[in-house]
Amino acid sequence: MDALNFGGGKGLEGAERILLKQAVAAVLNEAEFGERYQGFDIAGQVNGAISSENRATMIALAEQLDTWNNAGECS
Repeated sequence: MDALNFGGGKGLEGAERILLKQAVAAVLNEAEFGERYQGFDIAGQVNGAISSENRATMIALAEQLDTWNNAGECS
């Protein structure tokens, strides 16, 4: 629940919070709408993006997850 309530922010910490919020939502959505995330390793991609310490990489992945998270039941 904490991650789902994260806001954004500046710098790497803000990007991590944005990414973690979308990642948690993606994991929850995957349980309900698995086909949307088929073949996509959410945890691996998120860990890789955070490990990169690159804000743009984290934001890009967060945006991709946000798109999938908001696609509705039919993707």
